Amino acid sequence: MLLSIPTGSITGPCFPTVLIGGLPSARVLDLHYCFVHFWTPNTIITGAATVIIGGLPAARIGEKTFCAAEVSTGEPTVLIGGPPVTVPINIKGDMAFVANVQSAMGTLYGTRTGQVIINGIAASGNTVTIVPTADANGYCGADDYAGSQVPGTGSSSVVSWNPTYSSPTDPAQTPAIVLGHEFVHAYHNATGTHDPGPHDSYPGQTGSSNRGEERATVGTGGTSVVAPDGTVQGVPDHSADVPTENSLRDDLGVPRRGSYYPSNWPGGPPW
Repeated sequence: MLLSIPTGSITGPCFPTVLIGGLPSARVLDLHYCFVHFWTPNTIITGAATVIIGGLPAARIGEKTFCAAEVSTGEPTVLIGGPPVTVPINIKGDMAFVANVQSAMGTLYGTRTGQVIINGIAASGNTVTIVPTADANGYCGADDYAGSQVPGTGSSSVVSWNPTYSSPTDPAQTPAIVLGHEFVHAYHNATGTHDPGPHDSYPGQTGSSNRGEERATVGTGGTSVVAPDGTVQGVPDHSADVPTENSLRDDLGVPRRGSYYPSNWPGGPPW
């Protein structure tokens, strides 16, 4: 007995200014209900690599969703060809949050850095789930922390993102760049290249910061830092690495981020 592939319907948001058959066009990261997972929608994760609508690949009949269902509805008189591309991202949140994620991901997907991130995560076989947060920050957590440090194994990630948060001390750090920063972490997790530390805590700091991972994610330059104990310690220069937050900023034509710490950090940013 052959088992049929689960199918269902696209629920949106879809792209409102490009109409196909009189309806807003579907893209990667639009929501899709299937009859197996009827209680919650999943995102469409494959699309036409060479047909970009609003910054994201167009979706077609036969595209895959995050839950492995298949898109079965579409406009039969408009055929979109070209090879498929996989964007292994699921979004959990209301329709407004999904639309905000799509807008930011459209910005990232149109850059060299964004392409490296998405293609690298897809090639790893790992995934990213994006969830909303009201915090004035963004976060990325590995599902398997040990695996995130093993090249060839890696880990899927959960990214928490606030679509209204931008840095008060860095006008260039828009919500899209905040999301891009977290996706560099997700890339490291997926490819098994997450740096485990050390974790530094300087005077006046609440908690600690992962020096190795955050410097690699920002794309910080220099070959030495002053550690919290006052010693000078050697570090890798990440200024030419791709992907980093700074390579994304280069792609978007905005100023680089000089340090992981705020520019107004007392005594100057430590690294």
